[in-house]
Parts: sequence; C-alpha cells; structure tokens
Amino acid sequence: MRRWSDSKEACANGRSHSAPKTEAGVWEKVRAYLMSPETLRADLERAIEFRRAEMRGDPEREVKAWLEKLSEADNLRRAGRRADLRPR
Repeated sequence: MRRWSDSKEACANGRSHSAPKTEAGVWEKVRAYLMSPETLRADLERAIEFRRAEMRGDPEREVKAWLEKLSEADNLRRAGRRADLRPR
C-alpha cells in the first residue's frame, strides 16, 4: 500500500470508490454485452471451450471437481436450513 506509506501522490487510487459511479460503470459494461448478443455468445463459447479444455484428459479431476461442487452446495443447503430453524 504505497499510497499510505509513501504519500498520496504515490498512488492515484483512493481508499474507496463511489458506489454510484462504480455501479454506473458496471452497468454500462453489462448493457454493452446485452446489446451485442454476438459478442456475448462468442465470449460464452470461448469460456465454455476453456472449461472443456481445462477438464479434458483427466476424468478423475473432473469427478473430483463435481464432487466438491456438490459438497459445497450441500453445505450451503444445510447452513440455510439451520438458519431457518433459528428463533428470530
């Protein structure tokens, strides 16, 4: 964190960002994707192919990844059930 150890001039970024400005910037990026279905489709296809290539060739790793995802989902479900049972 050079800004705080050296000086404010060492780093152009402040400690935090304005939520309205950040949200507006994010929305513009999302909106641009939604307005360009070809770009969105191409990016999604590239991401899917990346995932396929990542898993290709090692079925045991793929099984392990899916078992971890299932376990995580189960843990979230149990945590939600416990939260629902707590008195309010």
